[in-house]
Amino acid sequence: MDVIRDNRFHVSGLELHPNSAEFHYWRVKRQHWPFCFKQIKEAGFKIVSTYVPWNHHEYERGKFDFSGETDPQRDLLTFLKECRQTGFRVILKPGPWICAEWKHGGLPEYLFETGELVARDANDEPLHAGNHPDVDAGLVPCYAHPEYLKHVRTYFTALVDAIREHLHPNGNVFLIQLDNEPSHCHRGMLFDADYHQLVTDRLYPRYLQDRYKDIERLNSIYLTDLHDFSECAPPRKLEVRNERDIVKYFDWVEFKERYLATYLLQLRRIFDGLNVETGFFANIRWGSDFCAPTNWPMLQKYAGLSGIDIFGPHNHYETQRYIRYLEGVSPMPWSPEFMAGRRSDHEEGSSKCDPISDKQRRFGILAAMAAGLRGANFYMFVERDHWHRSPVSAEGRRSEGWDFYRKLNEIVTELDYFEVEKVNNVGVVHYQPYTRYSFIDPEKPFDHVKNLSRRILPDLCIDLGRLGVDYTVVDPAIPASLEKHDVLFIPIADFLDDNVAKLYEHLAQKGKRLVFFGVTPTLDLLMRKSSVFSEAFGVRSAHHFVVESMQWNDMSFKTSALGRLRLEDGWEPLVNDKRDNVYSARRRLGEGTVHFLGYEPSTGLMPVKMLYLVSLLDELGAHRPAHVAEPLTEAYIKKSEKHTFLFLINPDENVREEFRASGQNVTLDIDIKLLGMHADSITFVNLFTGETRNEPLVAVRDGVQFTVENYDAQLFQVIPEYGR
Repeated sequence: MDVIRDNRFHVSGLELHPNSAEFHYWRVKRQHWPFCFKQIKEAGFKIVSTYVPWNHHEYERGKFDFSGETDPQRDLLTFLKECRQTGFRVILKPGPWICAEWKHGGLPEYLFETGELVARDANDEPLHAGNHPDVDAGLVPCYAHPEYLKHVRTYFTALVDAIREHLHPNGNVFLIQLDNEPSHCHRGMLFDADYHQLVTDRLYPRYLQDRYKDIERLNSIYLTDLHDFSECAPPRKLEVRNERDIVKYFDWVEFKERYLATYLLQLRRIFDGLNVETGFFANIRWGSDFCAPTNWPMLQKYAGLSGIDIFGPHNHYETQRYIRYLEGVSPMPWSPEFMAGRRSDHEEGSSKCDPISDKQRRFGILAAMAAGLRGANFYMFVERDHWHRSPVSAEGRRSEGWDFYRKLNEIVTELDYFEVEKVNNVGVVHYQPYTRYSFIDPEKPFDHVKNLSRRILPDLCIDLGRLGVDYTVVDPAIPASLEKHDVLFIPIADFLDDNVAKLYEHLAQKGKRLVFFGVTPTLDLLMRKSSVFSEAFGVRSAHHFVVESMQWNDMSFKTSALGRLRLEDGWEPLVNDKRDNVYSARRRLGEGTVHFLGYEPSTGLMPVKMLYLVSLLDELGAHRPAHVAEPLTEAYIKKSEKHTFLFLINPDENVREEFRASGQNVTLDIDIKLLGMHADSITFVNLFTGETRNEPLVAVRDGVQFTVENYDAQLFQVIPEYGR
């Protein structure tokens, strides 16, 4: 079922904006359901989302209750019926594992009675789930074990048989989540899982055989002397002595990515076998190193729609980068769980949770929308145990924040926000092998790769946002995502797949404008010598990790050097150190241009480096439809045929103390020509406060003053006026 089109859910001819409200029916007394539904509907939602806890409905082994016969709180059928009567479509999340601060994450205890189905860690110890300090998390199953999947099939069959009439196309359940945040129940670190004998003795050797085909080829890469793939075993601790040792850890991380994605595919096939015609999706658990080990494009391919769960407070800039990546891998950037309220370590007692102001709510959702988020499932919209400060109480009363979400839904529906697009031609490349290396986290041999992945690239993205570049994060694994952009900022390091190097060359030849930053690669992903990149672009670099004083035109700035450039003919040096070593240069290549920066391009708010980056953006023709002169506030414009929206964001709380202000008066510059606005004046309507101001076009060209408080975000409708 094709659920997504034009940034909306499409269900049986209906267009639904993708905002929904999470409501856990089994945690709220049945007599309060109608009051909760009333508040959700009056807040403007048309979709309700809920988990289904397996161990709650299978009250005895082999005995299921979805009608409330044994317990009114098991009456999923009435819940779905009342959803339909109230006009709600439903997102169903049946696990098998749901987490949700629920005992064993919803998995029944009998799965683990013999220990045969339990996943293992690198020490062959039973793997315990990560969940919540006040909840018995339970054990983690081996996802690939046929007996575990047999039990899951039994559960899904009982569920589908019970709710068949409520499933699309005849019913209101149109979207099903596969498991929850696939990560071995929040045990996703390098050596956490899964070392079950089935995995170590069969699945992992089979993966290596599919990858390398011949054992002698694997031996030549691993520098081993194995006789058969059956002798191959996954790594259990980090032992990196040389470059080649990295390869086996790369293989293990990629296997883990595939293992998790394949598990979701197996769940989807169970539903397919039961003739379920809904859409499916996966939610990605928030984590460092781009949520490793997660292959976002593969989840999208195997599980259906993919989205990232956003529970604050997170680093604003990291949130922006993750959402911007979703634009390239998902048909609709969406958050399956976006925090509404606060999770608590205590089953009862909202007094232990800090209050949430509407300003905090506004910042969270508007900053995400400015990055490209099209919709969210607000979790938890209805309060329950271990979750407080929700917009609706468990008794169905309006609480703090309800008015904010009502206003948000009103804005996005009345103004057709989901039709807007970025005014953007800049892509920032996310290269998965660098993230994998950072996730592995060895001390050697390429420590600077971790620095590139964890700090240099994110810091450059921060600068681009501050300068009004509404960039998208793109991935060479999806070449079309790179093709869509005229300007590409590309991190580069010691190793690079030869095919990716050829892709970069192809893009430049076709007219793209590439900006590499880092050091030139000399190895492929198997850590073998490779000159594909250097021959394609005519540049090499020598590692030089020191702080240098750089010369640009008649100005100088200090920065962390990465590598001195060695240039062939055709390159024009741009930035040198005092000894005339070249650290930045440009050249023509085919129809395009290439820049190479052998130093950290992020500015750290240093004025000269900011000037250089602005100069580079102007030379590249990077679109900056709106930006502010003050570097701590971000401005983004989105347009549709009918409407133009302006986001102003001051994430000052995330800025170092020496740069922090008490609130900023900012000067907004708008590129009227780029936006195609031909008018006598511009009216700015603050969509949350209702405040309106009209500015002559000449004033808009010269810069308009706005005030944006610390850790605040504002959303304006920008209306061209004629004859005023």
